[in-house]
Amino acid sequence: MKNFLFYSPVTHIVYIYLISIIVFSNTFHNAYQLDDFHTVVNNPAIRHIHPIWRHFTDPSTIGTLPGNISYRPLLPLSLSLTYAVWGYNVVGYHMYNLFFHIGASIFLYLLFFELLTFNSENSDEKSFYRVISFFGVLLFSIHPISGFCVNYICGRDNIMMQAFLALSLYIYTKMRKSKETPLKWAVVIFFFLLALLSKIMVLIVPFLVMEFELIMAKSSIRSWKTWARFLAFQLSVLFVWLYVRFGTIIYGTTAAYMGTSPQERLYYLMTQFKMHLFYYLRNFIYPFPVRGLPDCEVVTSPADIKMIIGFIFIVFTIITAWHMRKKSPLLSFSIAAYWTMFIPSSSIFPLFQYIADRWMYPSLPYLTLVVSLLVFRYVKNRNIAVAIVTVISLYFGITSYVMNTHWKDAISFNSQSVKYGTNEIGYLNLGVAYLKVDSNKAKYYYEKTVKKYPRYYLAHINLGFWYINHGEKEKGLAIVKKGLDLTPRGSKSTGHYWYAKALEETGRKEEAFLHFKKSIEVNPNPNDKYFYYAGINASSTGKYKEAIEYFQKYLNINPGNEEVKKKISDCKKFMKK
Repeated sequence: MKNFLFYSPVTHIVYIYLISIIVFSNTFHNAYQLDDFHTVVNNPAIRHIHPIWRHFTDPSTIGTLPGNISYRPLLPLSLSLTYAVWGYNVVGYHMYNLFFHIGASIFLYLLFFELLTFNSENSDEKSFYRVISFFGVLLFSIHPISGFCVNYICGRDNIMMQAFLALSLYIYTKMRKSKETPLKWAVVIFFFLLALLSKIMVLIVPFLVMEFELIMAKSSIRSWKTWARFLAFQLSVLFVWLYVRFGTIIYGTTAAYMGTSPQERLYYLMTQFKMHLFYYLRNFIYPFPVRGLPDCEVVTSPADIKMIIGFIFIVFTIITAWHMRKKSPLLSFSIAAYWTMFIPSSSIFPLFQYIADRWMYPSLPYLTLVVSLLVFRYVKNRNIAVAIVTVISLYFGITSYVMNTHWKDAISFNSQSVKYGTNEIGYLNLGVAYLKVDSNKAKYYYEKTVKKYPRYYLAHINLGFWYINHGEKEKGLAIVKKGLDLTPRGSKSTGHYWYAKALEETGRKEEAFLHFKKSIEVNPNPNDKYFYYAGINASSTGKYKEAIEYFQKYLNINPGNEEVKKKISDCKKFMKK
């Protein structure tokens, strides 16, 4: 084994770095997709760095879509830092994602080694343990699921969370092997807090720590020290929750959730039982269907056979993990950790959609560690074991490199979703992507979206504009109005804005002004174009005072815009006449 390529952790880290760079070398020019538009492209809050603390007190800096507001302050902060250097050049955003993902992989490598050696005093096996750790991390680093987060600019919240959490757990594990001190605890909690501020889904980690204590550290469930360690992490979660609740500007939006009634929670849970086996684990092994906007058949019956099989699989793996906790503690812990990290997104807490491939990212490293552990455990010849995991690594690496091309532009990205089954947003986005390429194809996908999802407001709005732009203005306006009527509360700002634009297109500027005004009033963080077009409309209808007000708010976001400064000057001149 010592003669096979790997001699030191430095060598492994260099391999992780170089291989990841090679696999994701074709991602840098890939386009913005999905939430990238309202979080990056159209988000005025990221166009200046200072004051930094606004991201920690005002969750709306995360984007311009009210229904998607959540507390992830390190995401808009990191985006503002990227914007300061790169502007809207997408290369810089992908570079940040990739290098932070590599950092997460390196911290996980360190963590895996500490876990492997936690209960072992055999120094002769350390090089072997490093190889297991290396391949466990390599499979994670280059898997297409990780590639999703590397390609998806907004996926950096998952990446930062993974990096900070891995570093926190690495220091914690190392500390538990030696001596606990207040300074070490402070560092552990500091990085855990950074993980929480990257993505709140990491709130489940206290239970992960408890699993580590019971399975790896052999701590007693009755020991006060066991509960004190658990509470140290849990109090961090409570601190962040209390701060968000009482120390930030709260926006009451519910558009991001499927529903919270007991029946809806039950449907969501049963669907997750099915999807864990028949979607997530399937895509782990055969990742070609991984896509941005997957569809999902909701399970509404407890007699659904796939749901039952999925439930049995989950229970079986958990029972197996518990029974092997003494003979194979790390394998047992890794299985438990995999399921634990999935709880916030895939249990009884309904999110805005039933499945999303990126939700597997927090759990993924523990699954790849399981794969590495099983290969090296059951293949007695270590060189053959290395050959097997190398082939698996090549398979995932080549697959990721090929699948990166799906993110090249809107047509390739959304075509991938439509090919394997997508939701209403996927169909609509493909229509939007085709609009400047093939107008008839755009209409086809708009109509298909309306037919398949008749209550999806954006489908009606886009279809209405298609008719307006093709000369059927009254018909188009009526369809856009229907879209406004169907717009959910958390997205009313968007509905009013587009209806105002449609009214302008049909010559009803006075009525349009009222909807421009509403689009701004119902949005805590309006897109700067809302101010701009509201100002344009107001000035064209003689409302110069209102126009100056909106133009000035636009300048507060874009202070160097000379065109808007001139418009303000013109409005003032007209007011004097």
